[in-house]
Amino acid sequence: MKLKPTRLTIVLIIAASGALVSTGVSGTLAASSAAAANPPQAQAIINAAEKWITTPVTPYCWDGGDTNGPNHGVGDPKSEYSGPAGQSGCSNSGPTASANGFDCTGLTRYAVYQALGITLPHDSSQATAAVSHGGQKITDVNALLPGDLVYFGGSLSAFIHVGVYLGNGNMVNAYDFMNDGHNGKNNKYWGVAKMPIAWETSGLAFVGGVRMWTAATPPPTVSSLTASPSTLSSAGGSVTLSANVTNATTCAFSSNRSIAGLPATIPCSNGAATESVTVPANTRKLALTYKFRLAVTGTRVVRASTGLVVDGTLNSPPIVTAISSDATHFCELLNSGKVDCSGSNQYGQLGNGTTADSSALVPVSGIVNATAIESSGYGSCAILGGGSVDCWGDNSDGELGIGTATGPDTCVNGAPCSLFPVAVTNLTGARSLAEGENSLTVCAVLSDQTVSCWGSNFSGQLGNGNNSGPDVCRSYGCSTQPLSIPGIAGVVFVGLGSRNGCALLSDKTVDCWGLADFLFTGNWPSGYNTPASITGIHSAVSIGIGGGTFCAIVAGGSVGCWGDVLIPGNALDGTATPVTITNLVGPATSIASDEEDSCAIVSGGSVECWGFNNFGDLGNGSQAESGTPVTVTGISNAKQITAGEWGFCTLNADGSVDCWGNGSATPVVQPLPQ
Repeated sequence: MKLKPTRLTIVLIIAASGALVSTGVSGTLAASSAAAANPPQAQAIINAAEKWITTPVTPYCWDGGDTNGPNHGVGDPKSEYSGPAGQSGCSNSGPTASANGFDCTGLTRYAVYQALGITLPHDSSQATAAVSHGGQKITDVNALLPGDLVYFGGSLSAFIHVGVYLGNGNMVNAYDFMNDGHNGKNNKYWGVAKMPIAWETSGLAFVGGVRMWTAATPPPTVSSLTASPSTLSSAGGSVTLSANVTNATTCAFSSNRSIAGLPATIPCSNGAATESVTVPANTRKLALTYKFRLAVTGTRVVRASTGLVVDGTLNSPPIVTAISSDATHFCELLNSGKVDCSGSNQYGQLGNGTTADSSALVPVSGIVNATAIESSGYGSCAILGGGSVDCWGDNSDGELGIGTATGPDTCVNGAPCSLFPVAVTNLTGARSLAEGENSLTVCAVLSDQTVSCWGSNFSGQLGNGNNSGPDVCRSYGCSTQPLSIPGIAGVVFVGLGSRNGCALLSDKTVDCWGLADFLFTGNWPSGYNTPASITGIHSAVSIGIGGGTFCAIVAGGSVGCWGDVLIPGNALDGTATPVTITNLVGPATSIASDEEDSCAIVSGGSVECWGFNNFGDLGNGSQAESGTPVTVTGISNAKQITAGEWGFCTLNADGSVDCWGNGSATPVVQPLPQ
């Protein structure tokens, strides 16, 4: 700070002629030539100080300023530094009570720190400390160079005022015009200002200078902070942290998560700084992200806030986010956007470039950004991140959507197929998918809430009112690329059975289309039908469509079903009119149907099923049919359910997957992806 000393008496000796004999300064001060640039560190000190020559003026505040900039300090406890007329002061009351500024040592402390990273005291010991930091003492005023600290009054070890020399006899300082012979309140140099040294020496004598910029050590730098490897399995392992540093004395490594051995501080100077750590095993199901930081200390500290942060992402086992299944194979969508499948592969339905069956999950080739999946008997499709769709497997009915019923590959019995995912043509903005039984037809709900379908139209599944198509596949009508279903809009979700399709609409009604025989009509006219509303279904929130079984959950969680539904006391085992399923243990939240059975997740996570149970589809340990819902054994936390041809699978809240049916009357836990 600028000290408030006892008032000095300046004695001027006047010669007989009246000329001034001595003011304590003689000679000509060194000039800063514009043609010759100052040394970079000297100029950095000047720039830092001159930054605060502002309009309006940066005020003088007693004890004001620190290494980060101006502050209020102790303000003006004696009301002596209020500033000249028209200037805002730094008082402790009134409108300027919160003003921020510098005193003389506060300004030089700030300038030296910003330029060199050296912290000097904020008092009259500053000059002595500057010398102890390697500064060169200047005793001759004529030897001052731009960027030097220049001190006045008292002695160099107990000075009264200080500034930064600019050259040409000028300096920048934080000036209060008190106690130096200039007590007038109209002083133009008040606050942070450029001022002739002669002005100050007419009141306070020059007592010395200190040249900091020649002895200063350059500040430290750090670059290229890396963690190798950048990913680890759930088992954890060794990670090497490394960076290139210069002008450093210590390097401190740390992490946002607990790791043995961190934080660690090691000596470092120039070159590589490395530290090896062991990352613990991750027992969580979610991946963890470790942020490793490095703080390098030299003349100042270079911290992580400079952007020198490395993310070491340590991946736990992949998390299953969605599932899809059918009679021949099963697929899982992972949180990474990849897809794994297992099961039969005669038609390339595993998408891994082979026709070899696999009981273990294998990755589908090239799928890395999937957002949804759908599987049927001989193939699967995935929506990718941009809304396009890739399909793989059988193409006998044009279900790959590639504009032809031939295939890039040939599978069992000469069937056209694709062993790898291929892009569906002329389709963008897909939001959800549905595939019919045995993968004959595929439909997609688009971002404009319309539906486009491709593949077989043998039973009118394309919704065009007949069973013909723009193409012919195996002597039947089909479409080898997406066609928009006419007369339907506001679609939220679509499902496909073996002969029909249904859509849940935004007004909570359900429209269906396709072949209308007795068990599958739901009040449709006979023949091949375009979309028509299902009578008796209102306030629907979800639908589950299987081979010939149709169900809808309505508001409140009750369920209505029609088609091939086992109804107690109904000898025909089917209904054209939706009937309410009774005796559910709670409100249904999600529903799926296979060929002749239906299952619903009910509130709380348990699963209730009803139907013919030919292959253990009800999951209760028996194969006895039941028109009344029965509870699936051992499932209490299901969050998604999907149906195959003769069975069901659930994705559970803990990330596990259970499947039943297809000959297993109780759920079987499926292997997790690796």
